[in-house]
Amino acid sequence: MYLTHLNLSEFRSVRSLDLAIPPEGFGLVGANAAGKSTIFEAIILLATTRSTRAGVERELLNWKSGEDLQVAPYARVEGTFSSIRGTRTIEIGFQAEPLHSTRVRKVVSLDGKRTTAGRVVGALKCVLFEPQDIDLIAGSPGQRRRFLDVMLSQVDHGYLTALSRYGRIVEQRNSLIKRLVREGMSWQDPAVRTELDYWDNELIAHGARIIHRRVKAIDDLDRFARDRFAAFTGIDSMTTSYQPSLGSPTPDETRISQFIRSARDGESGAAFAMAEQLKHVRGLEFKRSVTLIGPHRDDLTVQVEGIDIGTFGSRGQQRLAAVALKLAEADLMFAEGGDQPIVLLDDVYSELDRNHRAQLSASIGDLGAQVIVSATEHATLQESGLSLAAIGTIQSGEFSWVAE
Repeated sequence: MYLTHLNLSEFRSVRSLDLAIPPEGFGLVGANAAGKSTIFEAIILLATTRSTRAGVERELLNWKSGEDLQVAPYARVEGTFSSIRGTRTIEIGFQAEPLHSTRVRKVVSLDGKRTTAGRVVGALKCVLFEPQDIDLIAGSPGQRRRFLDVMLSQVDHGYLTALSRYGRIVEQRNSLIKRLVREGMSWQDPAVRTELDYWDNELIAHGARIIHRRVKAIDDLDRFARDRFAAFTGIDSMTTSYQPSLGSPTPDETRISQFIRSARDGESGAAFAMAEQLKHVRGLEFKRSVTLIGPHRDDLTVQVEGIDIGTFGSRGQQRLAAVALKLAEADLMFAEGGDQPIVLLDDVYSELDRNHRAQLSASIGDLGAQVIVSATEHATLQESGLSLAAIGTIQSGEFSWVAE
């Protein structure tokens, strides 16, 4: 899979861009805040229909757009790419709603036909490497859950559907629990248990799909990441494992192992495991007024030689583990979909020493993927060892190719 054309209009600082992209990819040089990350953000937007950086989508629109035409601010991102399904085009347009400071109207098209965002996700597959990837190891559980969700949504539409539905169910179930607590109701009341049964069944049905899919994916990630980490460090003891939330800050390891074994067997096994755990935390949920069991609270743990490196690892060890995980993400997406995802390296080489830069470049080269890589200095790209078909520069949102 490779991107052949990228067209941006009024997207953040980029007023206009019409870029033909070589199949091998290209290098991008620019100072900080020049617009490099905006290019990567646009490509990820095409793959996932969501920005990795914007708090609200209104931030994606250039604030001066629409002035000449006397219309509300707008933005447009279009990408054409080649895959095993042939040549395809994704277009996403945004228009600000004049009466709301943050709300925008969003239109998504695939191959020239308007559609829903969910049908577009995964048509174009990308893996983004960026300096803050270290948070995959040392950051919050929410960041690791997002890593899993972005990866699996691109390879499994059923996962994305379950994830969307599950999020709404958790909100509704939490609201119900809070209302019942305010009204002084007991979780042991038969009428309350009847009312909760419906939302429990919905929570389990969609949550089990998510958990089973995550557990199976992490089995593959564990194998891929271990090999990648060993190539960087010579240490082959990196393990990546799923950490289900069982309603306790210090859950019993035996219960965790039993839960994962059940989830690995299938969605029915995951559903059974969730149902069993819900029985144990009902009273605690009413004390805290929140849903305590489910994939919205689960985590991913990374250990090296049996030690949790998110807590006890060095900064360098954490960074290499994060790179190994991102390479494993590309391995898994290729294994799942048959198309090699596009690899985006946003100013990653500045965070690595010369030896690990060379090892990363060799690993990227082995993937055989289209690579788009950015740096603040031209020399960084030259020293990376990547075979780049072309190099461009960007300054204040203006792109130009560098003459050979």
